Amino acid sequence: MSSIVVSKEVEVEPTATRVWVEGRIVFIELTDGRIIGFPANRLKFLKMPQTNN
Repeated sequence: MSSIVVSKEVEVEPTATRVWVEGRIVFIELTDGRIIGFPANRLKFLKMPQTNN
């Protein structure tokens, strides 16, 4: 009896599982376990606080 084994690696890009803000730092937790933090003012739309209309 013979058998054939086919192995195919599938590369998956990590995606965000959780996002939170502490002070002016935005943190993102990825599916691979990494946590990335960056200052909110790096994004133009978060640079200035929004006013409520």
